[in-house]
Amino acid sequence: MQLFATTPNLQKILYSLETDTPYTLVENVTIRPLNAFRGFKPPPGNEPELSVLLDVSGFAYADAPKVDAGKSGDTAKGSEAAKAGEEAKK
Repeated sequence: MQLFATTPNLQKILYSLETDTPYTLVENVTIRPLNAFRGFKPPPGNEPELSVLLDVSGFAYADAPKVDAGKSGDTAKGSEAAKAGEEAKK
């Protein structure tokens, strides 16, 4: 991902990538000033703009499958196991 931002904006972007979902990992960062010539000083009160190159990967947790007790058949298996346990006691 490539973007242009000032230092405070870059801080907000990186914080957002770190804390929001889907979770992302910044694997590599290259930051260069746009005005890369020697002796450049931005005017007072202005932040220099930066060229930022990020290698980002992301992941998200899979949602657990939803099981409907009435349709799954798990209750039938449970009652069969209970019957088998009662028969074993006899």
